[in-house]
Amino acid sequence: NTMTQLTSLADQKTVDALYTTVNGNPVISIKKRADYRSYLNIAQKLLLPRTYTKVVRTVSSLSVHFTGEAYKQFNYKMLVNNAYASEITRGKAYYSSVSNGVWTTSGTHDSDDNCKVTCDYKGATYVLYESNAADRRTETWAQDPYVTHCDPRDL
Repeated sequence: NTMTQLTSLADQKTVDALYTTVNGNPVISIKKRADYRSYLNIAQKLLLPRTYTKVVRTVSSLSVHFTGEAYKQFNYKMLVNNAYASEITRGKAYYSSVSNGVWTTSGTHDSDDNCKVTCDYKGATYVLYESNAADRRTETWAQDPYVTHCDPRDL
């Protein structure tokens, strides 16, 4: 049985509390603990899109527009062709900048470069955006070939 959506009551605080309970309760068997962690990883993957509203890619930058202050509790990385380009760790930007909830990484990316934004949290890495995958899904003739506007709900 695969989870595809969360209840309206599910939030980061709840998932964090359950994660602590699952990992700290000696009564939970190893098998059940693995099952519960799997469910919590799915819940986390479903929660992360709530932390940002869009990703915008241009020839020279990639910007992630965050929702509120929630991004400050996560570690995000940007990879270009699977090589490290920049990161934002608990709200602090490295090899990039963050202002008013918008994280912008600079550098030259060709339009065919693969740009990926990941989030590391609780020992797992989640892919939030991947340019080539999103480009294929959202491509239209009217779209500027150098800009991708990606709604996280479409990923």
